[in-house]
Amino acid sequence: MAEVVWTLEALDDLDAIGAFHERTSPSYAASLVERLYEAVVVLGEHPRLGRKVPEIDHDLVREMIVERYRVVYQLMRDRIEIVAVLHNRQDLVKKFRERRREA
Repeated sequence: MAEVVWTLEALDDLDAIGAFHERTSPSYAASLVERLYEAVVVLGEHPRLGRKVPEIDHDLVREMIVERYRVVYQLMRDRIEIVAVLHNRQDLVKKFRERRREA
């Protein structure tokens, strides 16, 4: 079973999603963040459960869809890294470019 690890950027995404929804519904925000976090637990045993990310088209970069959110992860040799969580209307490639510039 592979270890599922959240990157700091993905955890920041999760926090931002929670903060956004908390303004209108604190209970929904908490529930959504929990569902997003819990959805990836199964990846430890089934790492290829998610689909390939269409914009990237690489077998090791995959995503799970949870409601209107994409949980993007990368298969590594010894672990699974959750690298981003974004709304399905957000541009994933743009998000990754911005992160590279910030690094």
